[in-house]
Amino acid sequence: MARVKPLFSNLELLAVPRTEGVMAEINQKGQNAVRANYTVLRDIAQKRLKRAQAAGYMTDREPFAKLADIKDKRDLAAEYANISRFLLSPISTAEGREKRNEKAVARLNARGIDFVNKQNVADFGKFMGVMREIYSQEQPGGAKALYIDSDDLADYYSAMRESTRGKIRDLYNERDKLGKDAAGRNNPELDPETKRARDSVKRAFEKWKKKRR
Repeated sequence: MARVKPLFSNLELLAVPRTEGVMAEINQKGQNAVRANYTVLRDIAQKRLKRAQAAGYMTDREPFAKLADIKDKRDLAAEYANISRFLLSPISTAEGREKRNEKAVARLNARGIDFVNKQNVADFGKFMGVMREIYSQEQPGGAKALYIDSDDLADYYSAMRESTRGKIRDLYNERDKLGKDAAGRNNPELDPETKRARDSVKRAFEKWKKKRR
């Protein structure tokens, strides 16, 4: 992976780029310097993203914001931090994703989850993430989150119908698009349709568990 020459010398900022840190640098160095560097980084990031998407990764990820669409300092800081995190991530390339997936497949197969392979490991990972989010949502009355068994989830993924799997894909695609979790945790703006879809997925899983007992 090619190294990206940063604009800033602040090592803490480079390690974990945050909007507040970029704002401080903008105030110190001026918007023009940051905007010029953003253009360079966006070009690198877009090329990297397109190569990854051509290989089948991050296909639902939106392009990074164009400079013309960034209206003020706060937007510039947020977008600069976002693009920096992407470029610094070891899985921002097709090669990085492939290596991560190979390790994930090997780890899951070693646990006996042998239906997971290179073709479905990303989908399986998103499925597990969405289901855990649904069950980690706070319960009525402030009760603790419900426990969910990973082995049950794995068996369910293997056995469930494609129509159910499609509903779950819709949930995590919506989550990725909005930048929010599918469970609606700390998200009062979650639309009613997504809430109904979430509840439907949860009911289907609970029904499957009862049937197999």
